[in-house]
Amino acid sequence: MAMTCKACASPERANIDKALAIGTPLRDIPGHYGISRSALDRHKSHVSQAITKFQEKREEKLGESPLEQMQRLQRKAWELLAD
Repeated sequence: MAMTCKACASPERANIDKALAIGTPLRDIPGHYGISRSALDRHKSHVSQAITKFQEKREEKLGESPLEQMQRLQRKAWELLAD
């Protein structure tokens, strides 16, 4: 009988998946969610496609041109100065 993935069965699954998707090192995740590194390795292998999609979307959002980055930073600077 196949075992259930401990990360998939965890009530913290969304947070675990998010940590994996944003690139949190595997050594840092077990302490927060009580799941072994080997269980995270197995979980990562079967959710890797979803993680890849999330990372691609994140890169698209961050994929600003240098001019757009400067404009965003300038807007943020003006907001901070206004406060």
